[in-house]
Amino acid sequence: MTLMITTANRYPYRAGVNVTPAFIFLIVVLGLMSETYAQQESRPLVSAKTPANPLQEAGWGLFTHYLKVPKASTEAERVELWNKKVDRFDVEGLASQLQKVGAKYYFITIGQNSGFYCSPNKTYDSLVGRNPSRLTRRDLVAALYKALQKRGIKLGVYLPSGAPENDSVPSFSQEQPAIRPREKVYKTVNNVALKAYLYYPPHYQPGKTYPVIVFFFGGGWVSGNVSQFQQHSQYFARRGMIALTAEYRVASRHQTTPIQAIADAKSCVRWVRQQANVLGVDTSRIVVSGGSAGGHLAAATATLPGFDEPGEDTKVGTKSRALVLFNPVVNTTVSGYGAEKLGTQAVAASPVHHITKNMPSTLIFHGTADTVVPYSNIVQFQAKMQAAGNRCQVVPFENQGHGFFNYRAQNQEYYLQTIRLTDAFLVSLGLIDPMPAGHK
Repeated sequence: MTLMITTANRYPYRAGVNVTPAFIFLIVVLGLMSETYAQQESRPLVSAKTPANPLQEAGWGLFTHYLKVPKASTEAERVELWNKKVDRFDVEGLASQLQKVGAKYYFITIGQNSGFYCSPNKTYDSLVGRNPSRLTRRDLVAALYKALQKRGIKLGVYLPSGAPENDSVPSFSQEQPAIRPREKVYKTVNNVALKAYLYYPPHYQPGKTYPVIVFFFGGGWVSGNVSQFQQHSQYFARRGMIALTAEYRVASRHQTTPIQAIADAKSCVRWVRQQANVLGVDTSRIVVSGGSAGGHLAAATATLPGFDEPGEDTKVGTKSRALVLFNPVVNTTVSGYGAEKLGTQAVAASPVHHITKNMPSTLIFHGTADTVVPYSNIVQFQAKMQAAGNRCQVVPFENQGHGFFNYRAQNQEYYLQTIRLTDAFLVSLGLIDPMPAGHK
């Protein structure tokens, strides 16, 4: 039996009555109160006299979800809307309604598969490192306990299976604070300041040098933003690298073409080399990475002659030690992606047409069902790389489409797989140390 109850459209919630003992075993807190109030009253969450099946003895109650996450154009706006939604939750109205219908217990989600939560938790925030936090300012669980307890209604809270164990917390992280990026302008062109966001290792020591990984976001050279590789940057900073996510010009914001994007990518890598002493970078351990169009830019820094910003010192090279490419555009001709945006420059801007010996060691992740960038392009790229004597490892993901690798709060299977394979690849090149013993 399932009920849908609403009061003045203020707090919709779905209730299921048929609860099995097997499910009861999985509930995170089968309590009569939140931990905070249990501590205040010096009483255990569940006493020795608690029956084996307290829900059955109680009679009946309601089990609800509070999962609807607001839509917004930015993450900060979503977080603020979520906080406002939780702030508006009428706990007294709900408790009164439950009392009127004779409910003896009430369950609600404390966390969502989306990564949004109904109560604050500083420890969780420090581990996950999201900014802004998706945990609410209001402790809705505590507020519910207060309202229900005085009416003799038991409160239970639970977590969906997707949270929090799927959050991309490196397994070696032990309650480390979130790494906040340092912003630096790496290039100013036509009154546009392009920024690099640098994530430093938690135990960074000035005077020492570190390997660096530079990420370029995807978006068809039209859109996209640096947040795409924020989680990747957090991970590799904790692995002892300086991780950098770079802005570059795109059509939607700057009315530019892929040609300017290539120039910006080269400028960024050149800037990392030129500023190595200031940034703490070991120039012999530069890795360049990106996804889709960003993968094209990463490959372009190592393969394409020309496309340099006028006035820059081209004696400072842009070739890196390694490339890590996520469903990259490697062929910009009519048999690949982007020819219509490049016109007569399609071949000149196509990495697969400019492979020579002494290319960076390359790792590519690609879905075999990608309809944006054909998988056959990647096979061709690998064949040419290997024929020229270069290391090029391709990891195919069967039946996966474009963008499968991205970090997603609800399903991180492919994000985690690609992160771990990238880690192993960089270890194999001696660019980072192996994971400490005892860690996955």
